[in-house]
Amino acid sequence: MKPAKFLYAIGIALFVFIVFNTGPANIIAGISRLDPLLFFAVLFFTLPLLALKAVKQNVLLGAFGAKLPLAESARIWLIGYFLSVITPGRSGDFLRALYLSRGTGVSSGSCLTAVAVERVLDLLCLFVLGIAGLALLSAEFGIELSALISLGLLFAAFCAAVLLVFNKKFVSFAARPLFNLLAPEKWKTRLSAGFKGFYEGLLVYRRSKRSVALAAFLTLINWLASILQYYLIAVALGLQLPLFFLVIAMPVILLAEALPISISGVGTRDAAAIALLSLGGVQAAAAVGFSITILALNLVVAFFGMLLFQKDRIPV
Repeated sequence: MKPAKFLYAIGIALFVFIVFNTGPANIIAGISRLDPLLFFAVLFFTLPLLALKAVKQNVLLGAFGAKLPLAESARIWLIGYFLSVITPGRSGDFLRALYLSRGTGVSSGSCLTAVAVERVLDLLCLFVLGIAGLALLSAEFGIELSALISLGLLFAAFCAAVLLVFNKKFVSFAARPLFNLLAPEKWKTRLSAGFKGFYEGLLVYRRSKRSVALAAFLTLINWLASILQYYLIAVALGLQLPLFFLVIAMPVILLAEALPISISGVGTRDAAAIALLSLGGVQAAAAVGFSITILALNLVVAFFGMLLFQKDRIPV
């Protein structure tokens, strides 16, 4: 079995296990209580969120002296989102760099840097919010300290991985044997140019700290706005969850969604939702229904990205 298919299998197997242990009928009964008007409001709320993501993307591109019209930036982000939804750990999103390069004239390597920095800021913000949230939940509900320690260790591993990947000398030393052995001859020039452009892009961001700081601020606003959207989903499902509770619980659920052992968080997000929402008095079936409704929202957004991708495919 190929690694990607194995990752699919882990998430799907976990999801099937959760559904059958929770009870499909119970989950369906919970989802059937969804208020259609409120869910429409949730879908409408996606538009300002999309605009915010497009603005953040433009801020990062601005460090290279490039800028896209807001509508075009949003279009490219939607295509990247579709590709991220259908790949483990949202890895397909990095293909967005090819569209950004074509639209701005900036090298694909530097655009890959922009996408990578954006992803790092997203995860960094979630980790900080998640650790703070688990600390508050531990103090309020007596969660075992091991959960907070585990998340802290995962955060440390993430930071170490970022530092290693952003270290040109280390990556050049570690990857050169594999590059020489595995890279097809016809791709070597292109891959070398991309490698050079990626690290040149990092140098640009080291000199453009204001762009990175503004992007980080927009990232925080974006996640808080997204959590408000998830709160509306909870209200639409009739879940009695305070907004503040979701502010401190959702970052951990979203980190579980980002784990590279499932597609679009199937299985991992459901497990995290059951564990954390139970602290707010939500039954397992209702928590899974909440998670599935989030998946439905993601798929609706990804559907529009798919339509745009079908009209504009860039060969890799």
